[in-house]
Amino acid sequence: MVCKRIAEYARKWKQPTNVLKTVGQIFYSQIERPELNIYMEDHKLEIVNSFKYLGFTWTAKMSLKPTIDQCLDRVEKALMKLKWMKKGRKIDKPVLRQCMFAYVFPHLAWIMPFYPLIPKTQREAVDRKFRVAIRIVHRCPFVSAADLFTVTNEEPLEKYAQRYIKKKLMSINKTDLGRSAFLEDIFYWNDFRKTKNDSLGHFFRMNRIKKLKKRHETFLLKWIDFVQ
Repeated sequence: MVCKRIAEYARKWKQPTNVLKTVGQIFYSQIERPELNIYMEDHKLEIVNSFKYLGFTWTAKMSLKPTIDQCLDRVEKALMKLKWMKKGRKIDKPVLRQCMFAYVFPHLAWIMPFYPLIPKTQREAVDRKFRVAIRIVHRCPFVSAADLFTVTNEEPLEKYAQRYIKKKLMSINKTDLGRSAFLEDIFYWNDFRKTKNDSLGHFFRMNRIKKLKKRHETFLLKWIDFVQ
């Protein structure tokens, strides 16, 4: 039904959809992917496990790992340029620092909305890349991670992410983010309960669902907890 409405909308507003290049993606948490057939204009769509859109790689299991890996690859290439600039050249520290924030930092800032949401191992990998950049700028390759920011008088990447998210939270009611599922998700589980004759009794009896409801944390709550 949804695909039919999309196709009708595309025809009405003269934005034709090439169904031969259109694919479908199913998000699921089970071990095996559910078997579903999706059609658009009588054409069966290919179901893919991952899809790249606006720079993000969306996986069927909603994992951010491919996107984080891509970000780390871009940072590594930018670090190579930073090392080339430093090697054998008399470049002042302030100039080198500006180059770092111009060529390396934007790739790290790109994932700041997801910084509190990514797994600990991936967050540590991102933090390590930032520390490498700081060591290059301040020419201190042997300073430990524990002492690096004290010695260089710099701030860790986590502080930059906190300021970014805090700024977004302050203006969330004025943006489209305030009308999205990202914000309304905080209220979703309070309304998620069985109603009469909805045929979902077996679903609510599952221990997995009970545990999910008990420990549920929304993206918005994780943002707030992160900045505090």
